[in-house]
Amino acid sequence: MEKRKKAIDTLKNQKVIARSDVDGFYYQGSVVRSISKKHALVDFCQGENQIIPITFIIPTGGAVPNPPLKVGDFVFSKTSTGSGCYVPAVVIATPRTEAADKLYSVLKYNNRKEQCVRRQLIKISPSQYDFSCRYIRKAQMVDYTISNVQFVNPIKSSTVSEDKKHKKLKKERSHGTSEEKNVITVKPDEPNKDLYLQNDITEEAPKHRDTAVEEKLKNLAFQVSQYQKEQSEHEQAIEQYLKELAVLKSRQDKCPTEKAQKDVAKQQIDLLQQLKKLTPISNVHRKNAISNDRSPINEPDEDKKYDCPLLPGQKILALCPYNGWYEEGSIVHDCGDSSYFIQMSHGELSRIWREDLYSDADDYKQDIQVHHPLKNVIHIQNVLEPSL
Repeated sequence: MEKRKKAIDTLKNQKVIARSDVDGFYYQGSVVRSISKKHALVDFCQGENQIIPITFIIPTGGAVPNPPLKVGDFVFSKTSTGSGCYVPAVVIATPRTEAADKLYSVLKYNNRKEQCVRRQLIKISPSQYDFSCRYIRKAQMVDYTISNVQFVNPIKSSTVSEDKKHKKLKKERSHGTSEEKNVITVKPDEPNKDLYLQNDITEEAPKHRDTAVEEKLKNLAFQVSQYQKEQSEHEQAIEQYLKELAVLKSRQDKCPTEKAQKDVAKQQIDLLQQLKKLTPISNVHRKNAISNDRSPINEPDEDKKYDCPLLPGQKILALCPYNGWYEEGSIVHDCGDSSYFIQMSHGELSRIWREDLYSDADDYKQDIQVHHPLKNVIHIQNVLEPSL
């Protein structure tokens, strides 16, 4: 009898960050082994072992994507506690080109501002950010509902003598400030007047700056929360359409007559058209992208014909719109405009151009030559060198 070939465990011993089921944060660790196609055993740096869904595992060792960041991008930001913890955040400022320290300013999920270098940030999709924030809020719900005695400090009742001391100090301070005001107003020819005014201005300037920064942070936090709310509503609508599609698909297989099958197929097409309106093409912004050493990337050619059509359920490689790398996925639906609905390996549904999808048949007739690939893409995996 022939021995069965063991499947290669691609995640084994890889350095990763993975979501902890306890608090919802991402921590550094390494994959011990894959339990199944959808789960893996992760050994965290703190010494804990957890079985984590592969959807919530992000590789950090070896060759990993490092796309440029701009204002508004969603990231996982490494905290400064030294525990290897990553939290969801939004980029609010990028470093200047002439600056020695390339620091990015990010606004964390808890509306706190922090500065990080590029290697401490991992770019993620808006849906990953939204789902991570929701999970953290659910994980912290226990802290909001159950009071922790260790953090409750008793309020000390002030005695009569302490009240008298406070009143006396207030009177002395008010008396001193009134005397200072009289000195400034009664003696206009005093030579130190400019010095007093300068001190007042220098003291008030930081206060104005702090208030301006706080207002900006509040506005940014409000914008992020609004975007997050709209994104969650948008995703809920998409999920509802996907559930209805799954129900119709299961019903179509059980239809006894051909007419009933056609009616169900028509309902599926209508739902997919609604889904098409809700889901924009993820990598459409690439047509205007300009790299430092490459020419502008052209808009996808809708008239280009491909030898092999892509069918629902077919396995392909799709260009991830957030990190520029090709990832495994499967075809869900042909939109009819050279774009497809793709179910990515991490579970997210994306709408991607046909030219950014590769199947086994597409590469069958291609000859690999020196200096390939020649296609203008944002991130190139490798370049072939001439053999000796």
